[in-house]
Parts: sequence; structure tokens; C-alpha cells
Amino acid sequence: MKAVKYIAIVVAIALFAGFLSIMFLPVDTFLAERKAKLAGYEIPEAYEDALYRYYYNNLNADEQLAYRIIYASFFAKPGEAFPEKIVIPKLSNNELQKMYVALSYDNPELYFLGNKCSMTSIGSVNYFVPQYLMVRSDYDASWAKASAKINEILAGAPASTASDYDKELYIHDYLVQNCEYNESGSAMVYTMHGVLVDGSANCEGYSRTAQYLLRQLGIYNRLAIGVAEGGTGTADGHMWNVVKIDGEFYNLDITWDDYAVVGSVDYPDNSPSHVYFNISTKDIKSSHKADDDDVCSECKADSFGYFKNEVLLFSSFNYSSESTVSQAMLKAMNNGYNSIELAFTDKSVMDSSFNRLMNGGMYNIIVSNNRLVAPANRLSPTTVQYTMDEEKQIIRYFFEK
Repeated sequence: MKAVKYIAIVVAIALFAGFLSIMFLPVDTFLAERKAKLAGYEIPEAYEDALYRYYYNNLNADEQLAYRIIYASFFAKPGEAFPEKIVIPKLSNNELQKMYVALSYDNPELYFLGNKCSMTSIGSVNYFVPQYLMVRSDYDASWAKASAKINEILAGAPASTASDYDKELYIHDYLVQNCEYNESGSAMVYTMHGVLVDGSANCEGYSRTAQYLLRQLGIYNRLAIGVAEGGTGTADGHMWNVVKIDGEFYNLDITWDDYAVVGSVDYPDNSPSHVYFNISTKDIKSSHKADDDDVCSECKADSFGYFKNEVLLFSSFNYSSESTVSQAMLKAMNNGYNSIELAFTDKSVMDSSFNRLMNGGMYNIIVSNNRLVAPANRLSPTTVQYTMDEEKQIIRYFFEK
């Protein structure tokens, strides 16, 4: 009889402990996790790639749980329709929007999602209701095409032992050369599909695609969202990347390195510009302003890493400098390009270089190099145009083929 009493007491204590655990565990959180597991979702306690989830890391515990459940729900059952609603912990309107923004900004592959979402409650159960831009079958077909292009791009990337700089430069130059800027407003121009499948995108498409590809190469990066003003006097919504290269943070604006010269010269080529390749916040702030200053606050390293690496940053300009320009121009011509970009440490050096090159120096360089390249790559030594960024002290010369 005593044994039976002891068992009853133990059972009672266990039941009471379970009751207390439920009482102190938010019911909506408990239901959300239980519902997700019953649906077959594999919800990680934490992400192995959390380093790349900048916006997720700035969420509170409930927002993070909702993010993990929603992300898992989209891919839990391959081939099945996207869920109409998903059980999540109760969030305030501000928490819901913050979570949804983080989900979008961290995961460029979720381009089937619209810009809006809502939350509804039935009793004590809270549901996240997403807006979809496409059905599952259309997304799967789109992602298959995008994935094929991703694999092709990554197959051509520098070896895993290469520097992060070389890998980043490869992605930057590939996107500039293989995508055209498009601000039509079509849904796909905002996405990886626009860049990888259509070859046409706006700043969001460029940035999200770079985010994904750089991540595949092990390069930390995050999206920067804000406004940019390109000399028109009007600041427009804009998106770019923040990257970490060799322990330093930089702003990387691939969009502005692509379409900046369109309409500025008569014969632009397809070679990428590098004015906005790894630039400090100090040097970019005259044209770019992030909505959240913290996103770009770590970008304190000196700009112009590309020009330093390519020996195209000049602190003085003389005969030896002309030889350097000639070698760089020869490389460009052999690649089929008809432009070259030079950077300077101060305006006086830029001005002296410009005067020297425009008064015979560049003519002699082109004439000499024409003897060394294939006929199809030769340039006119008498026709030259240029764009000059006096603030950043960069000149780009263009020649007629």
C-alpha cells in the first residue's frame, strides 16, 4: 500500500511540474513550436550559418523563433504548395514587420515573397499570413534555372585557396558584365532571377545576387538599405552590400559600378568600373545614406583597394607612371575593352596626370599598343572621351574602336 502511495505522489509531482512548465512557457510559443514539429518542419535551435544572418541576429527571442519556423515551413515539403498560413508566436505589429524584414534581407533566395504580410489569431493560436508573388511550381522552375547559372558562376570562381579579394572581384566583375541595369518596376528586376536568368535587374537584384554568391564563396556580407543621390538632386531608394575582406569592412555598390557611365560617353565598353568597389563609409556618405547607420559603421578602412592592387593609384605622375598606364591599357585592349580607369591620391596629381595624358601621352600609348594587339582590338588614338569624379579623384578614359 505504501508503494502505491509513493508512486501516486511521484506522478502528482511530475504532473504538477509539467503544469508549471506550461504555465511559465508562453502558450503561443509552445503551440507554435509544437504545431511546426507536427507539420514535419525541422526547426533548428540556432543557425549554423548565423554569421551571415545579420538581421536575424538583431531580433528578440520570439522574433527569431518566428523567423526560423517560417523559413523552415517554405521548404519542409518539396513540391507542395507554399503554406497559406503558419503558426508562430504572438508578435506585435512592430515585431512582425521587423521579423519579416530580417527574413527578407537575410535570404535572397526567398524572392517568391511579396513585400506585405499579416498576422491573424484564432483563439490562442497566432498565424503568420504571407503574400506570395508566385506559386510553388513557378518558383521551383525559376530556381532551377537560377541554380544552374549559380553553379556555372561558382565553377569559374577563383580556387578556394585564393584571397577573399580575388573572389569578391570575380563576383563584382561578373555581375557588372553580365547584367544590365533595369528600373522598369517589373517584379523580377528585384530578384536573383532577374540577374541570373534574365540578365536585367535594379539595385536590389544586383545586391541580393551578390549577397548569395559571396556567401557561397565564404565571404561575409550583408545588405545595406537606404537612399543614394547620383547628381540629380533627388535621393532615391537604394540597396548595396557591406563586405568583410581580409578583416576589414567595406561598402560594395555593384549597381553604381555598372550603369554610372551609360549616356555619359559615346562608346562605353563592357568593362566594369571600380569606383564603388570596397569604399569606406566616409568616402561614400556624400552620395549614400543607410537607413540604419550601424549597418555601415564598421566600414572605416581606406578606399581604393582595387586601384592599389592593380597599381593604378597614383601619388605622383611621371614617365614611369605613363609606362604603368600603358601596360594596364594593353591588358584592357587584349581583353577587348576600350577604356581604363585611374585613381589619384589628390586633385593636383589627378590634374597633372590629365594634362600629361591628354597632351600626347595617351596618343602615344594607344599608337604603341596598337602594334601589339590583334587588329580587332585596336583603338583610335585620336578619339578619346572621359568621365572625371573630382570628389573621389578618379578618371576613366574611353576610346573609339
